Amino acid sequence: MKYDFTMTMAKLSAEELARRIEEKYAKGWELYAVRYDCASFIRSTPKKITAYVELGESPDDEKKSLYKDFGWEYVTGSALYSVYINDSDSPYPVHTDLREAAKSTVQAAYSSIGIFLSFFLCYMLINLGAAFYYYCRQSLGVLASFVIFDIPYLLYSFYYIARIAKAGVNAASELSEKCGQSTERLQRFYKLSIILSVCFLIITEVICVWAVCSVLSEII
Repeated sequence: MKYDFTMTMAKLSAEELARRIEEKYAKGWELYAVRYDCASFIRSTPKKITAYVELGESPDDEKKSLYKDFGWEYVTGSALYSVYINDSDSPYPVHTDLREAAKSTVQAAYSSIGIFLSFFLCYMLINLGAAFYYYCRQSLGVLASFVIFDIPYLLYSFYYIARIAKAGVNAASELSEKCGQSTERLQRFYKLSIILSVCFLIITEVICVWAVCSVLSEII
């Protein structure tokens, strides 16, 4: 039996995420996978653990082994953070190079924003190409479906991918602030990506609606 719940970096800090994981373990749910800002748990026996969420890219085998020597078992991770647990009563404190972790997290945030922009740019080009093709063929039904059925999907995709990008930005900002680094450029880049993506969506829908109206006027 699996159970999923959302851990969004847009709302929770690394410390708060760790406390959420500890609460799930105490209730009998064991972490087995994470995807950006979502975690998946599987039913297990309740146990008391200490969780540590480290911001930054996934660790290599050497780092996992080093942490394990001090009692911290690597569970899983994503491009934004890694999760370790310790079942001892007095876990050895974790000390990491915050500057290196901040650098890798910022890079991961830029990558997530790049994916966000690429998705909507490709979607716009595909839709515009399809709209032009069916406009030439005077296919009103297919053109209408672009307008009617694509809007809910676009809105959901925009929300989901923007949330992932925002999670990366906030994770990078949280860690960078701890070591005195600024993420103002990253924040501006994220806002610009949102504006560009909204423009992509509006342009796509306007052209599709125009194509529907043009075909409809010719039929009438």
